[in-house]
Amino acid sequence: MPTYDLILRKAFNKPLWLLPSAAETIGAFLLDRARGDQVARPMSGRLDAEPVRGRNGTMYRRQGSAAIITVEGELVNRGAWVGADSGLTSYEGVASQLKEAARDASVQTIVLDMESPGGEAVGAMEIASLVRKVNADKRVVAVVDGMAASAGYAIASGADEIITVPSGIVGSIGVVMLHIDQSQALADRGIKPTLIFAGAHKVDGHSFAALPENVRADFQSEIEQFYSLFVQTVAEGRRGMSAKAVRATEARTYIGQEAVKVGLADAVGTLDDVLAGIAARGNGRKSYSKAKGSLKMDIEEKNAAAIASLAAVVDKQIASATAIQPAPAAATLDTGAIAAQAAADAKARIGAILQSDEAKGRETQANHIAFQTDMSVDDAKKMLAASAIAAPAASEQSYVERKAEGGTLGFHESTPDTKAVASAGWGKATKAANRQFEDNPT
Repeated sequence: MPTYDLILRKAFNKPLWLLPSAAETIGAFLLDRARGDQVARPMSGRLDAEPVRGRNGTMYRRQGSAAIITVEGELVNRGAWVGADSGLTSYEGVASQLKEAARDASVQTIVLDMESPGGEAVGAMEIASLVRKVNADKRVVAVVDGMAASAGYAIASGADEIITVPSGIVGSIGVVMLHIDQSQALADRGIKPTLIFAGAHKVDGHSFAALPENVRADFQSEIEQFYSLFVQTVAEGRRGMSAKAVRATEARTYIGQEAVKVGLADAVGTLDDVLAGIAARGNGRKSYSKAKGSLKMDIEEKNAAAIASLAAVVDKQIASATAIQPAPAAATLDTGAIAAQAAADAKARIGAILQSDEAKGRETQANHIAFQTDMSVDDAKKMLAASAIAAPAASEQSYVERKAEGGTLGFHESTPDTKAVASAGWGKATKAANRQFEDNPT
């Protein structure tokens, strides 16, 4: 029975569209197995020769009008005999399932259930091209239910939509090659290999010696070619991403919503969400990433409609409020109140001047200031204080003396001139206030 030599040849010194961590794990595992354990090879190495069919007679699961094709584990180009026991899936096997689902008239949508870290570069771009071709006639939706990295993402990129679970790992658009130098290990076991060959580059990259720099440079050139093919493959599948944008990811992986943000996925959701959306929409090709749950769910349309509806309500309320709100009345002036206030202010000013201490002995001047000028009370007091006190007239002195003798001090109706002067003064003050109001009504 043969050993793991076939798988070893696929894993080492070959460009891989595979997560580096997966490449390391596979390399360590295969080296251990190659030293002892063996695996029996089935009678058929081709899926087309001995297809494995489910209960419904197909090579894929069915749910309603959806065909579910699971792409799981590390990927190799050919050899459908490599299956669950080894954890490897072949592009050949996936292609056979895709073609059968495409031919099945009862299948309306093909769902790729992705859980793969990637695999061989050879064959990956071809299976991605097949996915795009099938999608042109029958809708293909890729669901990242765990991981769609490297070659796994290349396959998913050909789908019409990529939906990822919240914790799904997406991306790793890059190329890696693993070289193993076993020279020291063989020497420790007393083994010294000898290679006999023709052609200078026939045994480039063999594992019995360290990798020479010139061979390393050749391998790097090969890697760059596969990288360019990978970038172009993704750009052709992801219509919204340019080759420049794909390269800008620099082989990073993105989780869930982050993958959506950079354009490597269309929405966050689950396989159940997608299947429910397919069942709800029947044979239509409307985006299933808008089906339900945390998918897009027509978020943009619903938000736009809600905003428009809210704006309409606000506009209606504003219009209604404007219609029922009476226009503010024009400001009216209470001329009577203003006149009364002006008269009161004038009276208070006159009284303050005439009754001030500074007016004593200066009554004539105080009367003039109070009734004949607009001088403020403070200014009037200052002027009066700076003026000399006038000597009282004889008639006035006699009058005061007479009142004192009679026990009464004040203005009497028989006062010769005081009442007349005061009355005339108040009349002048009132007229002045009225004139001021007429000249300045506001």
